[in-house]
Amino acid sequence: MALKKSIIVASVGAPAEIHTVDSFTVNDKAKSTTASLSSYYSTSALAQGLSPLAQFSVQLDGVPTKGQDGRDFVNDALIAAAPDGVQFDPLIQQYGASRYVFAAAEVLDV
Repeated sequence: MALKKSIIVASVGAPAEIHTVDSFTVNDKAKSTTASLSSYYSTSALAQGLSPLAQFSVQLDGVPTKGQDGRDFVNDALIAAAPDGVQFDPLIQQYGASRYVFAAAEVLDV
């Protein structure tokens, strides 16, 4: 699966359109999940095995419920809209990205 949304990668000044969740870690004690992502210029770049424009982590509130697929939890959390009044940085920074930078992204089956 991948997320499709054009987001500027600040370190290179170029847009990345395709974002894959490479892995995620669930912290039951803290009730949080950390997703590690890679961002690519296009689906073609991903398909060709080219290097990502960025690799970073996003901290998510909550953990998958019992029996819920962790990948579905992470994708749903990443594309969720920001609450009213919440401001966030719309860029992918070298150290990470805002929890809401992927709001309204399209989920692709690639």
